[in-house]
Amino acid sequence: MSQEELIRIFTDTEMTVTHLKKILEKNGIQSMTKGEFNSGYVAGYAGPVNKAMDLFIFAKDEEKAKPITEMFINDLKK
Repeated sequence: MSQEELIRIFTDTEMTVTHLKKILEKNGIQSMTKGEFNSGYVAGYAGPVNKAMDLFIFAKDEEKAKPITEMFINDLKK
């Protein structure tokens, strides 16, 4: 990924974030994740608990990703 500005669009469990990430990729939107669990694990501080994970996209893709993300969140609430 390039040095373009990244924005956080979603935070949830690793499984839920990974699912949305795949949906965005199918729609041509690149994303990356950053999780408290993974960064803590690497630093030697994390236990076996899966904490929140953040999903980031390029700012240029925000308009395209927003309705997809909103639909995903609404489906989670059902």
